[in-house]
Order: sequence, then C-alpha cells, then structure tokens
Amino acid sequence: MGGSLTYKYVGNNRYALNFLIYRDANCTNCVAMPTDLCYYAYAGSYVAKSDFSVYSTHNAVRSSLSYVKPDAPSCSLPVGVNVQQGVFLDTFTAGSDSLGYHITWFSNGFRNGAIILNLNQASNCNTNPSPFSMLWYTFIPANSFKNSSPQFLTVPVPYLCVGRTNILPAYTSDPDNDSLVYSLEVPYSPAPCLPNVAGCNAPIPYPLGHPNFQKVNYLSGYSVTDPFGTGSTSCTIDPHTGTITATPTKQGAYVIAVQVNEYRYDPVRKKSVYMDFVRRDLEFIVGNSCGVSSSGGGPNTPIFSTTATSTNLTVAPGDSLVFDVGGYASNSTDSMHIRATGGVFSGSNATTNAPYATFTASPFLDYKAKVNGHFVWHPSCQQITYSSPFVVTFNLSDQSCNEVFQTYEITVLPRTIQSPPLLKCANIASASSINLSFSNSASQTDFLQYKIYRAVNNSNNFVLVDSISSFTKTSWTDTKATNIQNTI
Repeated sequence: MGGSLTYKYVGNNRYALNFLIYRDANCTNCVAMPTDLCYYAYAGSYVAKSDFSVYSTHNAVRSSLSYVKPDAPSCSLPVGVNVQQGVFLDTFTAGSDSLGYHITWFSNGFRNGAIILNLNQASNCNTNPSPFSMLWYTFIPANSFKNSSPQFLTVPVPYLCVGRTNILPAYTSDPDNDSLVYSLEVPYSPAPCLPNVAGCNAPIPYPLGHPNFQKVNYLSGYSVTDPFGTGSTSCTIDPHTGTITATPTKQGAYVIAVQVNEYRYDPVRKKSVYMDFVRRDLEFIVGNSCGVSSSGGGPNTPIFSTTATSTNLTVAPGDSLVFDVGGYASNSTDSMHIRATGGVFSGSNATTNAPYATFTASPFLDYKAKVNGHFVWHPSCQQITYSSPFVVTFNLSDQSCNEVFQTYEITVLPRTIQSPPLLKCANIASASSINLSFSNSASQTDFLQYKIYRAVNNSNNFVLVDSISSFTKTSWTDTKATNIQNTI
C-alpha cells in the first residue's frame, strides 16, 4: 500500500537503514509481510558508467509488525480498511566508493488490487495480472558528507473524504537541517511480471538507471497531478513546505509518490550541493463516510487558537521560544485532541540533538470542547539555521475525526557579532597592575559578555583572564600582569 526507505548516519561510515512497508491486511491473495528482506548496495562510481556488476547483498530484519491506527483518539478506520506496518532495520557499512552507494529492494505483491482504479495492470503477465509492484530505493552520497536522509515522521496511508479539499502536511524533517524541495512523482516499479521469489536469489533489484528500474503506468485519464481521474488537477504539493492538497470526487484507492530532494548549504562558500532524494509511495484511501459533528449538523471543523504572533518564527541561540497552541470544538460539545509533530522533539523521530523542544498540556491535550498545549524550545548554537527552517506541525482533531493543522517554521538566527570596545587608555599603575579604559560599543539586546585575554610571556599565545558581563562597564584593572605583560 505504501512505503519508504530512509537512513541516518551513525558514525564510522555506518548508516542505519529503515525500510517501511505498508500492507493491506484484508487482502487474502496478497504477499504476506516478510520476516526479513534482502537488499542490494551498488557502488555509485560503477553505476555512473552503467556498470551494474559491482554490488553487495545484505539482510534487513523485521523489527516490528503492527496495525495502523489514526493518530486522533476515538477515531475509527474507514470500513474495510486494515493496514499493517512492517519496520525493517539494518546497519549498512559503506565502502570507499568516491560517489556513494545505491540501495534498492523490491517485491511483487505490495500494491493491493484496489489501486487498479488508477493503475494499468502489469503487461505481458500470463496469469493473475496485477498492478505494477513497489520498489524501495535511496542513494547514500560519499562518506565525506556523513549525510542522513530526510525522515518521514508519520504513516503514509492518508484517509481522504469525497467532495472535500483535503490538506495533508508533509511531516518530514532532516537530521542535517538540509534544504528540502518537494514534488509529486510517478511511483517506481520493477519490471512487470518478475517472479515473486523471496531472499537474495530473487530477481536482482537493480538501481536507478537500469532498464529494469521502471515506473508504474497510469490508466488513461489518470496522472500524478490527477490521480483521482477528475479531468483536471486534483492533487498538488507545495514545493517549499511539502503540504499536499487533494480533492477526490469518488471513493477508492489511488497511488502517487512524494519525492523529497535534499540540498546541503555551505555557509562559507555560500553554495548548495545536491545530496539526492528519498521517496515515499502514498496510497490515498478515499471514502464517503467522513466524520460529522456529534450534534449531527454536518462536518465539524475544529478551530485553532494560538499566542504565537506568526507561523514564521525566529529565535536566537540561548533564548527561549515560548507560545501556546490549542483549539476548541465549533459545536462546543465534541471531545478534542491536539498533538505536535516535528524533528525538534526528543524520541525516535528526532532529527536534531538536544536541547529538544517540548509540548506539554496547558492544561489539557485531550478534553471536552477545548484543549491547549505549551510549546517551549531553548535552541543552542549547534542548531543555527543555515538553510531550511525547523518545522513543527500541530494537529487539532475532534471525536468525529475531523482534523485541521497549523505548521510553524522556526529559524534559529545567530546573534549579531558585536564590535570590540574601543580602547581609550592603558594606564600602567605598577609593575603588576594595568588599568584599561574603553568606550561601550555593544547593544544591550545581543550583548552577552566581553572576554579579556593576556599574552603568555610576550608570545602570540593568550589565556583568558576575565569576562565582563555588563555592557555599560568602561574600565577594568588587571592586578596580576606580572612584568607588565600584554593585556588585550
């Protein structure tokens, strides 16, 4: 039904791979969720020359198997929908290839039969024709980059409503805080009708660039921008935020792919380097039985409230970013729930190091009619934003599964570099005492402290002797300047 392949750099040329597989558990003739999978790693410098002979095989073991549930409490899955999630993990140790490594795996049978609504069946199959299958792929650049791919933070099986404009946030974050650009793409597929054989003896999953690395074929009247076959653009994505807007007109299951391109910005050279991309296969499940308010009055849209002054926020390292986000039921009766998603929070989805942000009840994250939460973050200098801002998304939902969201972009800006104070006079009071007089050159807003250093034995080496934490102070005396050593 959907899936993705991402990775995180964990040190010593090692990368933690995460294969996510989503399966229609109601399908009686579909392939069962495997207990492990055999993936291939191709040397990038050979693939660049269309040489696919240099590769190694590896096993990723299934670490968990669960059933997908809506994030909002008290919400039920659409009737007939039963989705399994399989998580497969492995640590790949990269070699010394100058370009990097292509990681790929595929399996026939993980696209459920319902998506024949907008996909052609695989051609030239003698028996049991089925939709094109799925292919998991990513590229790890050379070890010198120590790159981690963008991470997907939520489940890729969106439930949509017929006749509504459905808004879906991206829920992605990059551990390196690289710039991300989003696009809708035609999903990948291996060559049609390859036998479904398990293990490393299965047909070889070739990388991007090989003839067997293909794409699905949409039925006539369907496309990546009109996956619902409405006759016009029915699905768009914001390239900057990744927010998807989908307007289906009939129920069913439909498939697209979301591609996230990654760029590394060098603040010294002021240039960006393309790192590569990751993809997520999305299967939209569209139904007519959408939530209504408990009063029976039709769709009930929860209403946000916030103390934030903007959805584009800035904060300096060492300062605090604090605001409340909450909401209430428009009918004043439904139970409400609010949650926050983003890489700035601790846990398995974290894509930054501590200090982490927190979102706590103020006073309730789950309550009748009204909820409110308290966001706090004290970023450090290591979290200064050189490219894309940090993104936090708040979702507000009611007991009938009606859900709205707000996305905030947070930029951590470096403090203004202060000019050193202007030295007015250096008075040698004695053999071991020097009095410095200087004028104030700092502003109170960004001032932290002046640091005073003394040369060691009249050399070019200096040691810290004192700090001045008051920006209004204009004099200081060194009483330990033996033999009148330099003080700066």
